[in-house]
Amino acid sequence: MDVPRGRRTLWVRPAEAQDLAELAELVEADRLPGLPAPSRRIEAAVSGAAGHTVLVARDGSGRLLGATGLRRGVGQDGTGGSIAWLHCREHPSAVAVLLRVALERLPPSALNAFDEPGPLSPYLPGLPVNDRPVTYQALHDAGFRTRHQWLCLQRPARFDERTPEEAPAVHAPRAHHVPAAAGTRAGTGPARRPQRTDLRAAPVGPAAGGPPDDPTGGMALVDLLSPGASRRCHRLQQAGYEEVDLFHSLTRP
Repeated sequence: MDVPRGRRTLWVRPAEAQDLAELAELVEADRLPGLPAPSRRIEAAVSGAAGHTVLVARDGSGRLLGATGLRRGVGQDGTGGSIAWLHCREHPSAVAVLLRVALERLPPSALNAFDEPGPLSPYLPGLPVNDRPVTYQALHDAGFRTRHQWLCLQRPARFDERTPEEAPAVHAPRAHHVPAAAGTRAGTGPARRPQRTDLRAAPVGPAAGGPPDDPTGGMALVDLLSPGASRRCHRLQQAGYEEVDLFHSLTRP
């Protein structure tokens, strides 16, 4: 379908196999420093193996500006929908068009966004709100509100000269650890840089996380649920972890 954008038009259509290379570049542009590089998850998403309907947005010249993965039949009664992921290099028109089409295609009730891991990683659900301000604001303008929060922390390899046995342990009910990837993100511009969060002021709760099993560096995904997370996050920081971003999943009442 074509969606007018001023004097120009964005074309939105289902993703096809020939979109794979450009989709990989699009997703990679949103990768935060240290997060794993996307791999077969993009191919699985485009092929439908991940259970998503993937839509791509191109401009009049054929340039890929954005893509989103939609899922129907979610929730306990199977009547809900989900904007599982959306990548667009923070292009405002692409975000607006893809959200508009997503809301037209998904059921109006029980609608969630970024509530499951996307193509970037099997470990990280949620939208990095500091690094993706355009997408985050567009979701809020569309009526979405934060449902869950996670704090993603990274421990660079330079902190991992100790063995895992020597590193201070943090015991928690849930944790996701992945090897830290080298290099920096492909996105550009000052608005694309991650911002740090003041843990003392952040609305955080008990953390789920700890030192990674891989001594070469890793990530900890902290579940922010109830009071007490500041202390546990402080222990992670003492173990050499650094904040990456706050990840939010959202819902539209």
